Amino acid sequence: SFPTRRSSDLALALIVPLSTRTFDLSFAYTMSLSGVTAAHLVVSDNMNLLLALLAGIGVALIIGIINGFVVVVMRIDSFIGTLATGSLVQAFISFVTGDNTINSEKLDGAFSTMSQGMFGGIIYPVYYMLALAILLWLFMEYTATGRRLYATGFNPDAARLANIKVNKLRFCSLLTSAAVSGFAGVMLASSLSSGDPTAGTSYLLPAFATLFVGATVFKQGRFNAWGTIVAVLMLGTGTVGLDRKSTRLNSSHITI
Repeated sequence: SFPTRRSSDLALALIVPLSTRTFDLSFAYTMSLSGVTAAHLVVSDNMNLLLALLAGIGVALIIGIINGFVVVVMRIDSFIGTLATGSLVQAFISFVTGDNTINSEKLDGAFSTMSQGMFGGIIYPVYYMLALAILLWLFMEYTATGRRLYATGFNPDAARLANIKVNKLRFCSLLTSAAVSGFAGVMLASSLSSGDPTAGTSYLLPAFATLFVGATVFKQGRFNAWGTIVAVLMLGTGTVGLDRKSTRLNSSHITI
């Protein structure tokens, strides 16, 4: 089924770079790396959960810095540059883990509660998503930096003439994407109670699909937080419904 909750987090992470017309195709691989890193530290080093979470985000920020250097400093097209970075990240994960999933009883307790716990009958990731959506909404709509991000995406040349630091904004947008992807990766590992080397790759296309559909809601042509949330609900509901319909049809066929 459509990975609704985590796709929403990842789509929200991509709002900032895409607003500057910068693609980040490495986010799914960064997500896998962060989850594996946090799981490894908890299992092998008995690290505190908060420190493991920060370590996962820290590793993601390193990837964000690399992306910023490749895209902004070396001036390689963001679509190509971040895809290449993501491929190298996946190769690194495979080399270190041997494509083996990290499993341990240590991941079944407090570590799994970070994403599987509930408050008021609602699981924690929903609150994470709403908090991130509110922060992005306030930042993109009500701050000068948010307006400069949109201006950079609509017309970077005009933005430069207006003394907007286009390269700095693009670099920082990739860091933002990496940080949120790192957080989502740790939450994914928590929900799986394991560190899967390929856990994030299946979220690549759903996240982009969500984001572009969301750009047609509320503010047409502009990537925005609430439109993305609506797109998550639309695509998630449709996909889950189709999956269930397909399952019933298959069951009827078997019965016949």
